[in-house]
Amino acid sequence: MTSVEPTSPSVLARRRPPVAELTVASLPLVFASGVYLAAHLPGHPPLGPVIGLLVAGALLTATAVVLLSRIRSLAWRTFFLVVL
Repeated sequence: MTSVEPTSPSVLARRRPPVAELTVASLPLVFASGVYLAAHLPGHPPLGPVIGLLVAGALLTATAVVLLSRIRSLAWRTFFLVVL
């Protein structure tokens, strides 16, 4: 009895970049900056930590976008249909 080997890896076996993890990690950074600002109301908060958190969140999101753009087998037409 011979076994038939698949010619391509299954969808679950393929290695994908951590796009979802990066975008989920960026959200708490943005929320934390808003909480930090709200905690200092009605005074003037120092903006250094806020800007740092926002930049870190933006970098994580930009990294996720770059990693997503490098996936060749992604159904881009469907992706943009859902996004837009």
